[in-house]
Amino acid sequence: MGVPFCRYFKNCPVCLYQDVRYEESARVKANVVRKFLDIDPKVIPSPKDKFYKFRVNLRAKRLGTGRFLLGYTQSKDSVFWIDLCPILNPKISENLQFLADKFGSTQISTWDPVEGIGKLESLTVLTDGDLLVLSVNLKKELFLKEFTFEILDENRSFVGVWWFLKEGRLLGGRGEMFLGVRVGGKSFRVSPFGYYPDNLHIVPEIWDVFSGYREVLAVGTGITFPLESVLTYVDEHALNVREIDENKTIYFSPINIEAISPKIYLSNHPYDHKTIVINLDGLKSKFPLDFANNFEEVIVFGGLAEKIARFLKKYNLKPKKAFFFDVEPYTRKYLLSVIARS
Repeated sequence: MGVPFCRYFKNCPVCLYQDVRYEESARVKANVVRKFLDIDPKVIPSPKDKFYKFRVNLRAKRLGTGRFLLGYTQSKDSVFWIDLCPILNPKISENLQFLADKFGSTQISTWDPVEGIGKLESLTVLTDGDLLVLSVNLKKELFLKEFTFEILDENRSFVGVWWFLKEGRLLGGRGEMFLGVRVGGKSFRVSPFGYYPDNLHIVPEIWDVFSGYREVLAVGTGITFPLESVLTYVDEHALNVREIDENKTIYFSPINIEAISPKIYLSNHPYDHKTIVINLDGLKSKFPLDFANNFEEVIVFGGLAEKIARFLKKYNLKPKKAFFFDVEPYTRKYLLSVIARS
């Protein structure tokens, strides 16, 4: 048995397994994979099981009393307020109250998620351990320039504030968008928007597993798959491509970066690669039913074993190996990677 280390355990909706030892909690989560895939995954634990999240998405809600809540989604209409979270990087926890006070101080209805001007949905906070970048995530278009300046002037820990529309478009902002984070002997340049685990401590572990691959076609994997292994990167989300491109000063950048649909790319370059790596989370396009025949291996990433199982069945792929990365210890979240063949 484990001893819960958070005073909100059992009430907070995020952590489910603090009452068991970490190693056991990872095995319990990995059992989910076995329900959907006829394969026993190799479990890769996180190098760090506390204070590991460099990025967090916080639900925002303003109450009728004028109080502003920042926390985790408890239900459709409920937010669990947090003032200290032991899985967040301490720099984020230290600034939660500032954000709540700052957004709560506005006299307009901007932050009301139902009636408000901007229909604020959430705040994404990214840190490198010293500095912070903020994304204000909205359901409707809004950019408050003066408010942005106030955040940066009043709290010098924030070096960038960006306004982001839910549909995937930047509305405006000021300052830095990328922060450099060094973990496990590797340096990553990340933004609030890119595809990568919020727990960057585990990314070097993922890279080590796939370090032997070369000249692969990567579809929407962001920096989760080792960049030196990628020859061509295809992504429908321009922000992810920008993040990949920024890495060229640190790692070998993909030679060919294509911000087009993977279906179009495959139709034009059907035999250019032996291996394709696909991130199913957020993927918009469908693949041709026979696309897997063009590759010796298909590597699939995703946060839902059931979704990966459906994908493999649809495209007649047989799993050969699976890796279960415990990207968020004690929570229900994980990252599964399956190596399959046609």
